[in-house]
Amino acid sequence: GDIDGLLAEHQAANYGIDVNQWLDTYFNWLVRPGSQVDSIAWCMDEGNIVGYPSKVTAVYEHPGLQKWFQEGIDILQVAVTETHQQGLEAFYSYRINGPDHVGLENNQPKAAPLKEQHPDWLLDLFWYRPGVWNFAVPEVRDYKLAILRELAENYDFDGLEINFSRQPLSLPTNYQWRYRNAMTDFMRRVRIMLQEIAKKRGRSFLLSARIPSNPPGCHYDGRHYRIWKERVF
Repeated sequence: GDIDGLLAEHQAANYGIDVNQWLDTYFNWLVRPGSQVDSIAWCMDEGNIVGYPSKVTAVYEHPGLQKWFQEGIDILQVAVTETHQQGLEAFYSYRINGPDHVGLENNQPKAAPLKEQHPDWLLDLFWYRPGVWNFAVPEVRDYKLAILRELAENYDFDGLEINFSRQPLSLPTNYQWRYRNAMTDFMRRVRIMLQEIAKKRGRSFLLSARIPSNPPGCHYDGRHYRIWKERVF
């Protein structure tokens, strides 16, 4: 399963409600008799704006979410705990290059603070404003790794899924394959980071990548998944 939508416009009414009601909304259909769901991948961000307490990246300033924070409720922690109590694996699904307009009124784009500070870290796309992160820039890879490290260190996930399908473009346009080693470097560093955490906590920390089903498309986008399989995973 891929449980999405904490920051989606149509889910805004759920922010700040009784946490047991929130849990029932998501789990009542997942744990019915005969269910074949054995893992849940939680996604509480869009790659830039998150729905959990973070010291690394921007947090969605919705009043309902802030109400939870004031009550000491970290909804992501609640979700992970309940997933394990139901006997299911808990993954975090991270959209590697999501949009910035999630949860904002009228779906209007708004740049993440770091994008405003470092426009040179972005791919300037005429069809998307503000631009998306350019993973050929070492500082972008550092930033994204820091986000994933915070998730891995603060929450008891069984694994991380890096979602490359949602927003494929993350390397310089028309030169993606030339810069493929930048993304391979990022994936290798994620794997090393998770292995370090796994050693500290005494159990494995899995890593998966969700890539488009079209191999030529992955090649065009600089996703050298065959090398990832041999040298990362």
